[in-house]
Amino acid sequence: MVRLIAVFVASLVFVSSCFAGSNEPFFPVNNVVRIVSPHGWGQGVLLGQHRILTAAHVVDTEGKRAKFSILDKFGRKLGSATVEKAGQRGNVDLALLTLNLSENAPSVDAITISVCKENAVPGEELEVAADATQYSTHASSDYVEAYKNHEYSTATEAFFSHGTSGAGVYSKAHRCLVGIVSRQDSWGGADIQGCLSDLVKEQPRDKVCKVKFGTEFVAAEDIRKFLAN
Repeated sequence: MVRLIAVFVASLVFVSSCFAGSNEPFFPVNNVVRIVSPHGWGQGVLLGQHRILTAAHVVDTEGKRAKFSILDKFGRKLGSATVEKAGQRGNVDLALLTLNLSENAPSVDAITISVCKENAVPGEELEVAADATQYSTHASSDYVEAYKNHEYSTATEAFFSHGTSGAGVYSKAHRCLVGIVSRQDSWGGADIQGCLSDLVKEQPRDKVCKVKFGTEFVAAEDIRKFLAN
């Protein structure tokens, strides 16, 4: 296995040996950063030299000139970041940050991450990388939209915590970024706590309370358009 090293000497160096169909392990968790502000924190994805992709709502409450502390997945400080551009959280919940490295920033393992050419399809195996953990889940069949006559999913089946906002969602099969975590969601016509109690009793979810759970993400196509503009 090739060990991918990002050495912080004036700039970040990303080396890629992960391709679709490769038998090599895929570790996007190595590209996770935590974005910290005086009022909270969220996740981000190192895309390349000095670039971090995250959700707009992680950074849009702090002002256009705000600086954010950037930590690696182990909580070590890498430097600070400013917002290069941001979308509207209710429309395209994405933001691109510029990372300014500290002189004593630690070295980290990192891979080159590409944005998927296709959106996630319902039932597709996904991985969500946040903090120092890589979670396995699937693309939800409850949150489906259509693009170019093809249905695609905009949520994971798993319900992640609020601190996961801005985290990368990856296609396990294609080894690429297929989404950015935007928000947690639940909807339906019944009390959620009661529904959870019924679920614990192993009663069918749709028979008991008709409540849908999921963690919504910005789809790959929207990410590609955002980065291209």
